[in-house]
Amino acid sequence: MKNRLGSFIYPMRIMGYSFAITSMLSFYYVFYSPTPIVWIYCATIFIYPHIAFYLYKRSGFDRKVEFNTLVFDMFLIGLISAFLKFSPIFALPYVIANSASNFASNGPRLFFQGLTSFAVGALLGILLVGFHFHYQYHVWVSVPSYVYLLLAAHYIGFISYSKGSVLRKTKQLTEEQNVELIQQKEELEALNQDIQHKHIELSKANKSIRDSISYAKHIQGAILPRTQVIQSVFPTHFIFYQPRDIVGGDFYWVYEQQNLQILVVADCTGHGVPGAFMSLIGQMFLEETIAKQQVTNPAEVLELMHQKVSRFLNQKYNGNRDGMDLAMVSYNPDHQQLQFAGAKSSILYIQDGELQKCKGCIFSIGHENYSIPVTFEQHTIQVNQTTRLYLYSDGFQDQFGGKNKKRLGSKRFAKLLDDTQHLPLGEQGKKLESFFHQWRDGGLDTQMDDVLVFGVELEPKKRPIT
Repeated sequence: MKNRLGSFIYPMRIMGYSFAITSMLSFYYVFYSPTPIVWIYCATIFIYPHIAFYLYKRSGFDRKVEFNTLVFDMFLIGLISAFLKFSPIFALPYVIANSASNFASNGPRLFFQGLTSFAVGALLGILLVGFHFHYQYHVWVSVPSYVYLLLAAHYIGFISYSKGSVLRKTKQLTEEQNVELIQQKEELEALNQDIQHKHIELSKANKSIRDSISYAKHIQGAILPRTQVIQSVFPTHFIFYQPRDIVGGDFYWVYEQQNLQILVVADCTGHGVPGAFMSLIGQMFLEETIAKQQVTNPAEVLELMHQKVSRFLNQKYNGNRDGMDLAMVSYNPDHQQLQFAGAKSSILYIQDGELQKCKGCIFSIGHENYSIPVTFEQHTIQVNQTTRLYLYSDGFQDQFGGKNKKRLGSKRFAKLLDDTQHLPLGEQGKKLESFFHQWRDGGLDTQMDDVLVFGVELEPKKRPIT
């Protein structure tokens, strides 16, 4: 049947493209005037059937090659439709005939491939001759297309008959295989029962794991600074904290020493349970470095954190690349100075209604395999006026969503803060949370990463008048 069907397509194509050439030239002579590009296209579709059959014969009558040429037919039909100004009267019969032929030849897959190819051809035709719907009717111009549709209908009947003959032979073979299939069915039913039993066991194990992680969430939440502590250090603040999974790798840390107020926001490698483990390590070393060793200079703290994490994870020897991006600020109200250092993290702040950015260093905390020495630069910001300060992980700005499902981006995130600075800080935090929910299509889009935004408002102390 392979050779017979392919050979039958060859004369059908010659007739079909002959009718197409007749339709196009008649169409242009009646309604327009043939252009050089029309003559070129007519020559192309006159030659194409011979090339298609040559490729099919050379392949050893491989049906895959034949199907590819059928798909290309639809590309040429798309061009024909564009040349015929998308006239339903003159172009539609060619589309219907070839689409039905593709479906009859190899089912829905070839049908949809053909439609896709048709769309590409139509778009190319639009680029070549422009886009226009033609609704005028002329009986003699329409004759070739409908004669071709009639022939194509009989060709489709031939394909269906040929396939039916094969199906009848297949039916006999299928009946002989039914006994074997019944035996296989019984074996599958036994296997299915075993799978169901294992599914129940896996469900129990999954519930146990989720219960454990949920309990770990309470532990992680208990380690984060208490609301009363944060309120005492930064009376005006907001926290938008939303892990991607039950537990997460983002964390914040607040500390006050004498007249120094410290805030840290960190984004650990990974999320979920691995990120949560790293967050515990990060909080442990912050507590040790700042609270116990009394190191409060941000740049020094980051350098010590880098050394401790690298040493703790044996990164020099095992190639481990886990770590964290971290932003740390220390604020001295008496001196009205804010010091900042960032490990691959930046901060945003607003003074005099102007949003500004202070960038951190290119290094992360951890990662032993840097080719240059790891150092962290420290920045000083004068706080002699009301200042809003924002520390954040990259989860908010890396979220995909919106109408076009694109990444939010750092510029859009900064603009959101700028556009909402007129709101009280607490209301601004709620606005960010609401926007993030809407950006994710009401929470339907998958959250890409843990999200943490920590905003504080700093009021400088009034200096005594001397």
